[in-house]
Amino acid sequence: MRALRRYASRSISAADCRRTGTIGHDRDRRLPMLNGLQPWHLIILVIVVVLLFGAKRLPDAARSIGKSMKIFRAETKDMKDKDEEASAEHTENAENRALPAAKTQNSEPQVAELQRQLDELKKQQSTTSEQAQKNAT
Repeated sequence: MRALRRYASRSISAADCRRTGTIGHDRDRRLPMLNGLQPWHLIILVIVVVLLFGAKRLPDAARSIGKSMKIFRAETKDMKDKDEEASAEHTENAENRALPAAKTQNSEPQVAELQRQLDELKKQQSTTSEQAQKNAT
């Protein structure tokens, strides 16, 4: 019987579903602390903080918290800037790593020289293999 009453109190009417646009027990998912927090709770909390820390120390505490938040924001901004710079540098390096454009003036003599060296090596190889065949017979 108690379980039935518990579920009946949690049910959401059709009007609630239409108003919120949700179906099901959406109210059950909310934190119970937020539903029970009233303005007088906040007033009591402020009074307790004032009594614990004293009225003289509260402005100093607020100032130090403000400075800490300012430093934190500056550091996070610096980290974001460094990440952006690193990613920009990475893309720039990737573009620079692409194959360089061929220089037609300097590459033609180099190609000719390499071809000449290759031809000489082939001639040397063929002469040594011919000599090895003559020695074998």
